[in-house]
Amino acid sequence: MLKRIKIKNFKALKNIDSLDIKPITFFVGPNSSGKSSAFQVLLALKQTVKSSDENTPLILQDYIDLGSYKDIIWNHDEKQELEIEFDVGSNSYNSEDSLLKRYKFVYKLVKRGFYAGEIILNKYSYNEYKTNEIKEKLVSFNVSWLGKNKYSFTIEKPDIFAGKISVYRKNISQFIPVKLLDNDKHLKNGQRYLQPFIVSNEANRDLDAFFRSMSHIGPSRTEPKRLYTQSGAAPHEVGKYGQWAVDEILLSKEMRFLVKKWFKEFNISSEFKLEELRKGSRRYEILLKDYHTGTWVTIADVGFGVSQLLPIIVECFNPDSSTLLIEQPEIHLHPKGQASMGDLLVDSVNNLKKSIIVETHSDLIISRVCTHVVKGDISPDDVAIYYFDPSTDGTKILRIDINEDGQMVNFPEGFFEERFNEVVERTDIVFDKMDEG
Repeated sequence: MLKRIKIKNFKALKNIDSLDIKPITFFVGPNSSGKSSAFQVLLALKQTVKSSDENTPLILQDYIDLGSYKDIIWNHDEKQELEIEFDVGSNSYNSEDSLLKRYKFVYKLVKRGFYAGEIILNKYSYNEYKTNEIKEKLVSFNVSWLGKNKYSFTIEKPDIFAGKISVYRKNISQFIPVKLLDNDKHLKNGQRYLQPFIVSNEANRDLDAFFRSMSHIGPSRTEPKRLYTQSGAAPHEVGKYGQWAVDEILLSKEMRFLVKKWFKEFNISSEFKLEELRKGSRRYEILLKDYHTGTWVTIADVGFGVSQLLPIIVECFNPDSSTLLIEQPEIHLHPKGQASMGDLLVDSVNNLKKSIIVETHSDLIISRVCTHVVKGDISPDDVAIYYFDPSTDGTKILRIDINEDGQMVNFPEGFFEERFNEVVERTDIVFDKMDEG
């Protein structure tokens, strides 16, 4: 899971010092304040890691199209250096053979394509083999980019690996002749050569696993259809537009149960099912049972918001997704539905070990999550709200805290104050009319 992110010189985000990512994290603020840019940073890294291009440090056109280096750098100043730093918790956290608990990755880029990185296994990071104890030691190594998955390394504090090299035979076997694995003496004597490979192999594996398990749902999702064709693939996520949501549902009986449950919670339908048009056709209708009439109707014949909600429900309970980015989940949902979205988020993070980052303009979603804090369903420490405030010197970000009573404190001027302003204005008008009468 993503734990923390720091961004420098990416679009409007000139200097974002450190954003702690919680199980539920909200990005709020005016339009064009940089909320989506924070998502784009992560998505650019994801498409870079997944790319087969070994010569381009940062892929700017693929899943998302970011244009050129000039388009993404602060103030279009190509002399500026782009810097992205993030902490990632190991995806193999509970695995007894996991070397890393958590590490920090620093990514620096200038126009010419120079790349330098640093991975830090910080305090409480080293998972001792088999005992699963956490060692309070600092390990760091610098990484110089020589091409995709080709690095040079410098190790600090190598002593923590002394005597433990032999247990990483399966990791080492990629780098040294198999016959040497039968002699621990050779391994111990050669540890200064093997340590970088052991650590980097684990770090690369976790980094790749993290981006594979990071999913994204954009603000514009696919329109409802009368018929859906099963692709036959086994997608790991619903996709940017929710285009693979039906495939995910068809592959999992548990997912079908969860969709049915949450359609009830959102007061959309009392029943839900997928029905194949003809046996073997692989073409399906999504059918919903109307609460009031008991009539079965297709998803194309109900409100547009239902099709926009479906991929969010699926991805919230997708076990392959450890970090989920959602843009404007409130689109096409009425106020009660927006509040229920808060219920969905809390239930998701309570049942699956994941972090959900939500870019939203809906105060109702946040308010409902705050209600769950009061109820004790989620700790205030597991919720973060960041307000993006544009300025001439780059976007400033303020963290809005939530106390144990579910109250938001230290919020800035302009933060969801429209409802209050409308009430005040209506009240003033009423009193003015009373005075005139």
